[in-house]
Amino acid sequence: MDVQPESLRFMEQVHSADVALVHGLPAAGEVPVADALLSPDGSAPLAVMVADCLPVVFAGMGPDGAVSAAAHAGRRGLLDGILTHTVTALRDAGATGIQAWIGPAVCGKCYEVPEEMLGQAAHLPGASSRTSWGTPALDLPAAARNQLLSQDVSVQMVPGCTMEEPRLFSHRRDAPTGRFAGLIWQPRWPGPGPTEYSTIEEAMSTTTDRAADLQRRLERVRHRIAAAALGRTEPELIVVTKYFPASDVALLAGLGVRDVGENKAQEAEAKAAELAGSDLRWHFIGQLQTNKAKSVVRYASAVHSVDRPGLVAALGKAMAAENRRRTEAGEPERAPVDCYLQLDLRAGEDLEPGRGGARPADMLELAAAVSADPGLSLAGLMAVAPLGGDPAEAFGRLQELSADLTARYPQAAGISAGMSQDLEAAVAHGATHLRIGSDVLGPRPAVG
Repeated sequence: MDVQPESLRFMEQVHSADVALVHGLPAAGEVPVADALLSPDGSAPLAVMVADCLPVVFAGMGPDGAVSAAAHAGRRGLLDGILTHTVTALRDAGATGIQAWIGPAVCGKCYEVPEEMLGQAAHLPGASSRTSWGTPALDLPAAARNQLLSQDVSVQMVPGCTMEEPRLFSHRRDAPTGRFAGLIWQPRWPGPGPTEYSTIEEAMSTTTDRAADLQRRLERVRHRIAAAALGRTEPELIVVTKYFPASDVALLAGLGVRDVGENKAQEAEAKAAELAGSDLRWHFIGQLQTNKAKSVVRYASAVHSVDRPGLVAALGKAMAAENRRRTEAGEPERAPVDCYLQLDLRAGEDLEPGRGGARPADMLELAAAVSADPGLSLAGLMAVAPLGGDPAEAFGRLQELSADLTARYPQAAGISAGMSQDLEAAVAHGATHLRIGSDVLGPRPAVG
C-alpha cells in the first residue's frame, strides 16, 4: 500500500454527521469521535470501518495538491447529512473536481425496514425500495449516489451486497461479526512507466477523464435506445467489454451498468474473478467451445450462443458439477443458466461452417434439449444481422422465429439482437436485449 506503519487514521464512528480534520501521523491514542475524516493536504491515510453501512471515500484537488476524506454512512448518517457535510468540508478546504467511491453495503433488495422507517427517508431520492420478498426496504447505495450527484460530485460504485456475499462482513446476517475497511491514501508515486503516473494529480485526471468519457458515451447510447423504444418496452442494455480492462467494467458498474457481455472465455473468466463480489450479470455472447462450459457456468448468468446439441449437453453437465461443488462447499446452488439459442439468419442451404448459429429449422429440437435439462433455462433467441444484408429484414425474421418458439415455450420470449450499428432495427422488431460495445467503450484497444 506504500503507507507508513501506524499511520492509518481511524475514527470512533457513532452514526453522527460530524466531520473531523486530521493532519499527518496520529498522536498516541488519537481517535476522533466522528463519522467522517478529512485530510486537507491528502497526507493522512484514512480508514472507515463498516459491516452493512456505506464506506465512502473522497478525493479532490486543492490549491496545493490532493484533498481526501473518508465517511461512514448508515441510515441515520444519511438522514442527518453526513455525506453533504463531508462534501462541504472538502470544498471549504479548497477541493475541486471531487470524486467519491461508494463501497459495498447492504443492498436495497436486502435491507428490510418497518414502513415508518421507510417514510422517514422519503425525502432522499432513490432511498425507497422493496426487498426481494416484497417488504419495505431502504436502498442506501442508491440514496447516497443520488445525494452526491446532486452536489456535482463524480460517483463510482464498488459493487457488492454485504448480506448476500459471505466474503463481506454483515451485522444483519451474522451478528456478531467483524468489519471491513474503506481506505484512501496518497502513495509515493513511482516514476512514469507504461502503467504508472508521476503524480496523484495525473492518476486522478486519467481516471476522471475515462469515467467522464464512458458516462458521455453511455448516455448517448441510452438516449438512442429510449428514442428507438418510444411506445415500446425498453430493452436491456448489455455492454460488450471484450478487449477492455476490468477497470473499465468497474467504472461502468459505477455508472449503473449491470449487464456486461464477453466473447472470449479466458478473458471473461479473468475479469469476473477480478470483479468477484460485484452485482454485475455476466453474459457470454461468443462462440463457446464445449471444454470451456465448466468455467463459464461459474460466473455467467446467461449464454447467448447456444447453437448445437453438444454444447447443450456440456453446459448441463457443467451445471450439475458446479452445483455439486457448491453443495460440498456449503454454498447455495446457483440459478439455472439462461440459454439463448443462436440462429444463423443467412439465406441459403450451403452456409459456411464455423460462424456460429444453428439453422432455423433446428430451433425446436435445440429448444427441447435445453428445456429438458434442469440446470438450464430456455431464455429465447439470439442472432446477428448478416453482413451486407438489411438488418430490419433479418430481425423481422428473428421476430417470426421467436413467435414460433414462444408458442411452445412461452417463457422463452427473450430476443438478443442489435449492436451499435443496428440497434434501432432490432428494437423495432422486438429485441429484449441489445449488445453494444464500441458506442459505449470507444474503439477497441490494439491487441498484440
